[in-house]
Amino acid sequence: MPWGPAASLPKSAGSTYASEHAASITGGRQAAAFHVTHAARHRLVVTQTGTKGFFFAKDLDLDRDHVFGFVKHLPLGFDVRVGATFTALVIGTPRGLQARSIESA
Repeated sequence: MPWGPAASLPKSAGSTYASEHAASITGGRQAAAFHVTHAARHRLVVTQTGTKGFFFAKDLDLDRDHVFGFVKHLPLGFDVRVGATFTALVIGTPRGLQARSIESA
């Protein structure tokens, strides 16, 4: 069987978010991004807000509390208040679940 070029597979519709870790450990010289299909998006509701640029939410699809989110990851104009709903990719980190690639519901 001879080697040859492989056909490019189309990406599924989805969301991309940047890897802050890649930039952090390389002093900003390298960047990376993750692409995740829209089927992996979760519905969340804000349960607690903070004064230092963070909030907590409940994942309605997993029925899990304490999903951490940074205000800097929110879309422009999003009103961070208890009860606000949104969709996001929920990722596991060493410190727990985090919301990324946040979109208004």
